[in-house]
Amino acid sequence: MALENKELKKSKDAIYEKLKDLINIPDAIGYAYAINGEIYGVEIYNNKQLFADLWDKILESVIVEAISKEGEAVTAEKTKKEVLAYINAVKINDKKTAKKLNKATNFKTIKNKKGNIVFSTEDLEKQKWIHKSYMKIDTAAVAQNENLLQRNDTQKYE
Repeated sequence: MALENKELKKSKDAIYEKLKDLINIPDAIGYAYAINGEIYGVEIYNNKQLFADLWDKILESVIVEAISKEGEAVTAEKTKKEVLAYINAVKINDKKTAKKLNKATNFKTIKNKKGNIVFSTEDLEKQKWIHKSYMKIDTAAVAQNENLLQRNDTQKYE
């Protein structure tokens, strides 16, 4: 219901108009985004067309997330150097997992003890990555979900 609010739509549309043309940056194949000065994620695609095809949906989700954080404390804007440090926080030798999603695609994760994680999908036939997503795990949310799951499991067996 909240997403259908007229004021929210007006805010979303205004932000969309400011950001929609970022896709037109030559050679852009991804984006980093920060909300209130905190880096939330970096998404990279292996080609411009895939990125362009997804841009409207990506932008809408980022805008909704930004609006949900409205009113929180704002810190300084992030620099390119800080975004690169964010991307490089996960190292090749950190904990890796891999799962074959189907006969054409692998899904891999690499994460470190600080809560940084990279998700990547790979085309098995072409042996190259399709999409990489860099983010920080929200440890508070994970702990809260684990507590809820434990409570639900306990209630089932009582």
